[in-house]
Amino acid sequence: MTFGSSLQNAKMHLTEAIMDLKSGNPKGAAMELNQTAQSIRLHEQELKIMMMQVKNMMTNMKESGNNATSKNAT
Repeated sequence: MTFGSSLQNAKMHLTEAIMDLKSGNPKGAAMELNQTAQSIRLHEQELKIMMMQVKNMMTNMKESGNNATSKNAT
């Protein structure tokens, strides 16, 4: 799954829920709302993972920069 596809899924399920409500299908709407919530939670998890990856990259870059600076000082 690509980044953002979970939000696209959430939007699609929310649209389906609205259509179910308009057509008088509250059970279908409830199912779609549950799937909307699952898609949003998945996106939140994807964001957390991405933020940890960015944090690790920044830490590695900072450490690499510090090592280069200390080598140049000697």
